[in-house]
Amino acid sequence: MPANGACRCPPWSFWLVPSLVAALRAIPFLITLIVVQPEGKVLPPVGYNPLDSFAYVAFVRQAAESGDWFLSNPYATIPQGGRYVLPLFSFLGRICHWTGLDPFWALELARISLLFVFFVVLWWFLEPFWPNTRQRLAATWLVGLSGGIEFVARFLVKAAPSWLQAVTYKALSDDLGWSTFAAFNNPLWVAAFTLVLIALRPLLRPIGPQRWRDWVTIAAAFIATYYVHPYSGLVVIAVVVLLPLVRWVLGVPGISLAYLKGAGAAMVPALVFVGAVSLWQNQDPVYRLTAQRVLGDDPRSVFWYPIALGGLGVLALRGWRQWLASQAPARVEVGAWTITVILMHTSPMTNGYHFVPYLHLPLCVVAAGVFVELLQRARDPNRGVRIRSILLTVILFQSALAVTWRSARQVLDYQVPAPIMTAIDRLGQEPAGTVYTSPHIGTLIPAYTRHRVYVGHWFLTPNYSTKQAQFMDWLEGRADPAALVELLHKERIDYLLLPPAMPTPVLEAVRPLAKSVVSAGPYVLLVLSD
Repeated sequence: MPANGACRCPPWSFWLVPSLVAALRAIPFLITLIVVQPEGKVLPPVGYNPLDSFAYVAFVRQAAESGDWFLSNPYATIPQGGRYVLPLFSFLGRICHWTGLDPFWALELARISLLFVFFVVLWWFLEPFWPNTRQRLAATWLVGLSGGIEFVARFLVKAAPSWLQAVTYKALSDDLGWSTFAAFNNPLWVAAFTLVLIALRPLLRPIGPQRWRDWVTIAAAFIATYYVHPYSGLVVIAVVVLLPLVRWVLGVPGISLAYLKGAGAAMVPALVFVGAVSLWQNQDPVYRLTAQRVLGDDPRSVFWYPIALGGLGVLALRGWRQWLASQAPARVEVGAWTITVILMHTSPMTNGYHFVPYLHLPLCVVAAGVFVELLQRARDPNRGVRIRSILLTVILFQSALAVTWRSARQVLDYQVPAPIMTAIDRLGQEPAGTVYTSPHIGTLIPAYTRHRVYVGHWFLTPNYSTKQAQFMDWLEGRADPAALVELLHKERIDYLLLPPAMPTPVLEAVRPLAKSVVSAGPYVLLVLSD
């Protein structure tokens, strides 16, 4: 090893980080498999936000059964072409097709595999900023396992008014990804983070992009990132645009003609390609309706930083003071990266909450040097210094355990009544078709069967709120049953799955349409097509 402690290969202790992260993040999924199922309930095998997990699994199942790389929306019955470009789910679907692997398991195993790939890429990414092995290893631990002090806020607001509790829980939700560990619950984010690091490394290193190969790497990684996770792709392009602006505002040399030529020659064609594909995708009415929901006013305020970042925020502030005082070579680039993410996650126009997960990474990069000093002080002969250092270290890393606990509670709390699963199993025996049922059951059906549904997942269902309210009107006897008959004809519904609470007049109105009526537990399954 060189005298400065630099090492291109990670030490053995490096592998502890992805191993710990993968083990902790797998706990929620494993719990659903090993706990005794609650009486009359079923725990779906998901380790992530259940509603989004069902949508992911639905796409994987579709790819496995159809063999298509371009997918269609399983939560819409409108005629559509395959315009959804989701390479991760398409790839997992092919694996399921070749191996017979269950899509639920494919999604979970993909997350574990992608975590190890991410950390290998992270080690390579960190080299320009921290060539010293100890500091790079410190950054790796911070990225993998550090987090905020959400548990304090959650404890304090228990006695607060309900509106304040709702605001706090929403702002500090683990699903937002305030820490990279929290974001790792979503396999899409793991894949996207990996590609973002590949795209940003030649851009953020102190010397910047120097060769055409650098710009080709940035452009290619941007395209890959965008199609794995569009919001992540937007982060890449925003950093490309804002970096020279930050340099100009700060009066720092570096907006060279070579940068502008490289950005223009590589990124403009990349953006044209993405734009052309998007134009093609938007020709499909279903895709267009769901794509319109990407934008919106749902930002996250910097007000939450002291809680959401906790001890890491303190280390990052001290790290920035050191970087600025020593004029660290990458201070402008990492600063531009950080500023870009702050602007994006506080934006009222781009659903800013989607960009929260990208704040933690640059803060960990800056905080790594201070963290090494903190670990050294933990061995200080002065008892007071030692205790304070150990306490701050505990605060830094308690979040991973707290997030794991909350994630486990989330999946355990999502219990599907057993009769619903019985009905879905029976429906799965029928030939593929379109189904009308409740929004709740509709969210589950494409994940477990080959069917498409009229209303299901809250985001992927076009006009979800209207369709949800429409179903509730029939369920509660406020709507004319004849309107349901008209809808079934108009949408060419093949199967109608109704709960036992559906009023008798509704059942009497739709029964003449049925070719057959199938018992599905307490639910009524009407087969409407031959």
